[in-house]
Amino acid sequence: MLLNVIIALLVWAGDPSPDIPLHYNQTTVQDADLANIRDQLKEADRLIDQGKVIEARQLITKSRREADSLGLKNAEKDLLLSYSVLYLAEQKYDSAMTATQQGLRMDLEDSLEVKYLNQLGTILRFQSDYVESLKAYNRAYNLAKELNDKDYTIGILQNMAVSYKGIGQLDRSIQHFTEALSYAREVQDTTLLIVVTNNIGDTYNDMEEFDKASVYLKESSELAALKGYQSDLLRVTTNLAISQSGLKRYEQALGLYQNALELSEEVRPGIPPFQIEYNLGQLYLEWGMPDSASKYFNASLEACLKYGIGQGIYYNNLGLAELSKNKGNNEMALLYLEDAYDLARESGSLNDIKESSGLLYELHKLMGDNSKALTYFEEKEQAEDSLSAISTQQAVAETEARLELVRQQTINERLEAEKAKQDAVLANQQVIIIAGAVIVLLIIAGMIYVIRSDRKVAKINRELRKQKEKLELASKEKDRLFAIIAHDMRSPLTSLQGFIYLLQSSELTKEEIDEITSELEISVQKNLNLMKDLLTWAKDQMAGLKIFLRDVDLRVVSDDVLQSNRFISNKKEICVTNNIPGETYLRADYDALEIILRNLMVNAIKFTPKGGKISLNLEQSNGSAVVSVSDTGIGIPEELREDIFEKFDGSRKGTQGEKGSGFGLNLSQQLAKKMGGRIYFESEVGKGSTFYIELRSAGH
Repeated sequence: MLLNVIIALLVWAGDPSPDIPLHYNQTTVQDADLANIRDQLKEADRLIDQGKVIEARQLITKSRREADSLGLKNAEKDLLLSYSVLYLAEQKYDSAMTATQQGLRMDLEDSLEVKYLNQLGTILRFQSDYVESLKAYNRAYNLAKELNDKDYTIGILQNMAVSYKGIGQLDRSIQHFTEALSYAREVQDTTLLIVVTNNIGDTYNDMEEFDKASVYLKESSELAALKGYQSDLLRVTTNLAISQSGLKRYEQALGLYQNALELSEEVRPGIPPFQIEYNLGQLYLEWGMPDSASKYFNASLEACLKYGIGQGIYYNNLGLAELSKNKGNNEMALLYLEDAYDLARESGSLNDIKESSGLLYELHKLMGDNSKALTYFEEKEQAEDSLSAISTQQAVAETEARLELVRQQTINERLEAEKAKQDAVLANQQVIIIAGAVIVLLIIAGMIYVIRSDRKVAKINRELRKQKEKLELASKEKDRLFAIIAHDMRSPLTSLQGFIYLLQSSELTKEEIDEITSELEISVQKNLNLMKDLLTWAKDQMAGLKIFLRDVDLRVVSDDVLQSNRFISNKKEICVTNNIPGETYLRADYDALEIILRNLMVNAIKFTPKGGKISLNLEQSNGSAVVSVSDTGIGIPEELREDIFEKFDGSRKGTQGEKGSGFGLNLSQQLAKKMGGRIYFESEVGKGSTFYIELRSAGH
C-alpha cells in the first residue's frame, strides 16, 4: 500500500457562512469592536491552516487583550474556539478539549454551536477516538442542515468521511465524500470541488480502485491548474501518480512523481519530500528495480527520522523489509518489521498493528519459528477483533443518534399538536367576546386547559426520558457483557485455529506440540467455565433460574471443582488443600454451589503467584455453615473492593497475565442469595484473600 496516509488530507473547513446577527444590548462602537476581533480570529485560523502557528498565537493573544481592555465579554466564545483550534495545531489535545467543553457549556447561538461541535469531533478524531468523533460530527451535521449552512455542511461531511477512513470503513467514507461533492457542485465553489474530488480520489486509491480514483483526481488536477493553486496541485499530482502506479503504468507514474518533486521544491522549499521519495521507492520496488527502490526508501527514512514523522518511519521500514525479503535476507527483513511493529504499538494504530503483526507472522513461519509465528498470528487476530468492535460501536452510535432525532421530532409534533389545540381554544373564545361573563369563564377554562396540557407534555417528556435512560442502561450493560464474553471465548478458538493451521502448513516437533497443547488445554477449560456461567445467567435472565434445595455433600462438590481445575493450578505450581471433611452436607442446589466454588477457586488460582497456596475450609455453628477459599495471592486493592460483586466490565489481569470477564463474582453472589445465603470476603494486599460462602447446614 502506498504512503497516501502520510499525505495531510485536506479537509475543508473554511469560513462558514456569516453568523446569525447577534442582538447585543451594546453600542454601535462595541459592535464594530467585536466585528474587528472576529476578523482577527478568522485571520488567525487562516494562519494555522498555513502552518504559521506562532504568528497565529500572537494574533489570538493580541485579540484577547483588546477584548479585555474594551470589556467585550461576548468575544469570549469566539476566543475560546480560536484557542481550541490553536491548541489542536500544537497537539495539546487536553487543552483543546478543555477550551471546547468550556465553550459548549456557554449559551451559544446555533451557528457558533455548529463550529464547537465540529471542533469537538476533530479533537476526538486526532486522538483516534473515531466513534465518539462521529457522534459529535453527527450533532454538528444535523444542526448545520437545520441552519441550511451548505458551506459548513460540506466541511463536516468531509470530517466524518475521514473518521470513517480511520476505522477502515472506506465505503462509508466514500459515501460522505460523495455527499459533500454533491453540495460543492450545487454551490459551484471551485476551491471546494478541488478539495473534495482529491479526497475522493485518495480514498479510492486506498480501496485500490485506481480507475475510479484517476477520474476524480484528473478533474481535481485540471481545476487546481486552472486556479493556479500550487499546493493543491502538488497533493493531486502525488495522488494521481499513486493511481497510475496501481494500474501498473510505471512510466506515467514516474513522470508524475518528477512533476511532484518540482512542485514540492516550489511550494515547500527546504523541506525534504519524504512522502514522494517513499512513493518512488515503492514504485521502483514494484517495477523490479531494487537498487533504486533502496535509494529512495533510505532517503525518505532518513528525513522521517530527522523530523520525527512516525508514520513515515513505519511505512519506510515496511518497504525496506519487503525489499530485504525479496533479496533473501530474512534476518534484515525481520529487523525492519520489528521496528515497524514497535512503532505501531507505540502509536496505538490498530490497522498498523494488524498489518505489521500479520507480516511478522508470515516471516516467522517462513523462517520456521512456529512459536513466534503463533504469537503474532494471535496479535493480528486481536487487532482485527478490536477493529470489528469499533465498527460495531459506531453502528450503535449512529442508531442511537437516529433514535434521538426521532424522539425529538415526536416530542415536537406533540407540542405542535397541543399548541394547535390551544390556538383553537383561543379562536373560539374570541367569537363570543361580547359576552363578558362567558368570556371570563372561557378564559379561565382555557388557562386551566393550557396548564394541564403543559403538565401533560412535561409528564410525557419525563416518562420518555426515564424510559430512554433505563433502556440505554440495560442495553449498555448487555452490550458490555457480551462484548467481554465474545472476546474471552474467541481467544482459545483463535489459538486452536492457529495451532491447526500450523499443523497443516508445517512440521512441528513433539516438544512444540506438547507446549502448545498445554496452553490450549488451560484456555479451553477457562472457556468451558465461562460457558457454564453464561448459560446459568441466561436462564436466570430469560425465565428465572429454578433453585432446587436439597442435602448436598460439600466434600464431593469441592473435590469435583478441584479436579476440574487441577491442571491450571499445577501449571502455576500452586499447592491446593481441601480441608473439608467427608460426608459434610449443606442445604443447597448442587449446580449453583458448584458454580460458586468454581468461580472462587478460579479467582484464587488467577491471583496467586507461582508456588503459592490455596485451601478450602469449613466452619459450622447454630445450623449455619461457612465455606472459605483462602489464598496467599496478591490481595484486592482498597479501591476495587466496594463494587467487586456489582460490575462485570472486565476484571484485572492475574499474576501471569490471565484475563477474565469479571462476570463470575456477580453471578456467584446472585446464586448464593437465591439459596438464602451470602458471599463476603477479607483481603490484605500482598498477603492474600479469603472468600466466605455462608449457607444453611443440612436439616435446617
